[in-house]
Amino acid sequence: LKRFQEHCLAAYQSYTAILHAQGKRVGSHTDGDVRSLLGLLRESGLDVCESFSPQPLTDCTFEEAWKAWEGKPLIWGGIPSPLLEESVSEQAYRDQVQRLLETVGNDPVIFGVVDLFLRHNSIERVEYFSWKLENQPI
Repeated sequence: LKRFQEHCLAAYQSYTAILHAQGKRVGSHTDGDVRSLLGLLRESGLDVCESFSPQPLTDCTFEEAWKAWEGKPLIWGGIPSPLLEESVSEQAYRDQVQRLLETVGNDPVIFGVVDLFLRHNSIERVEYFSWKLENQPI
């Protein structure tokens, strides 16, 4: 936290200001446990945090980041690949999908599988997520 604040935050703010002045949007690859950086990433000027990795991959929950960022930066990711494994019951998976959709409501987000989509992950669960997005009453 202290190192990011001392060595990175000002650079992020400077670079994002330059790019925003050119009409560009700025994103950063932010996988890993960013719980302690939530406030600083909001201050960074980033438009997008790509590959956001919530629990169970990290200690940070999707809801914590969503509340801390209030849509800026935009979350890209949010679906940890362990949720797509058979070791997670179908009901637990569907409950998590429902919580994610209730959390974001109508606000912008780019859902995607973070980490890796592996051979043992369920493509049917990805299809269910897509179906749920299309059919979720908003």
